[in-house]
Amino acid sequence: MRISKASTVTPIRLLDTESRGHIGRPVLHQEPNGELAEDPVWRWSSAPDQYLDTALRLGIESSPEMRLVDSGNVATLAATLVAWDLNQSSGQMRLTGAVEFQITGTDRAVHTHVAHISEPVSAELPGDLAVIAGKVLHDLASEGLDGPHRSDDDKNTSRSGTTLTPIHCNLRIQKASPGQGRVPGAFFLSQSGRSN
Repeated sequence: MRISKASTVTPIRLLDTESRGHIGRPVLHQEPNGELAEDPVWRWSSAPDQYLDTALRLGIESSPEMRLVDSGNVATLAATLVAWDLNQSSGQMRLTGAVEFQITGTDRAVHTHVAHISEPVSAELPGDLAVIAGKVLHDLASEGLDGPHRSDDDKNTSRSGTTLTPIHCNLRIQKASPGQGRVPGAFFLSQSGRSN
C-alpha cells in the first residue's frame, strides 16, 4: 500500500537510533530498590533499539506528513532508548519503555522530549511479552514522530493519539535452543542455556 503524501510534506532525516549502555539483549527486571537485574532465562533476539529504529522508519514512511530523506539540509530526528525493563507496579508486571527524542530544525534549534510508556504483561515469562514489546515500541515511535508536528499549545497537554497510519508489527515469541538459527526481521525472546 502506497501512502499519498501531502503537498506540504516535511522532509526528515533519521539519525542513528541508540540505547543507553545498560540496554541490550538481556531482558531486564527493575528490583524494588531500583537496581536492574538480568533475567536468568530470557533474552531479546536482537537489541531493542534496532526494532525502535524500524518502527520509526515505518512510521515516517506511513505518514502523509513526513518523508524520510538522506540530506544534510533538513530537520533531523535522533532517538535514544533510555529505559526498557520489566517492573512490578501495584502487584502487576509491566514493561516500561522511555525514549529521548531530539529534533533539530533547519534553523539548528534543538527540541528534546521524552516519551514514556508502560504496559501490563503476563506475570510468567514469556507470556505476551514479545507482543507487548512490539506495541510499546510502536507507541514510542508514534509519540516521537508526533512531536515535530505538535503546536506549542499541544506540547503542554497530554497526547490523545497520533495522526500516523497504524504500524502493524510482526512480533512473536520463540523458545530458542542452543544452535537454533535466527528468524530474520522477527522480534522474539530466546531462552538462554539454562534448562528448566
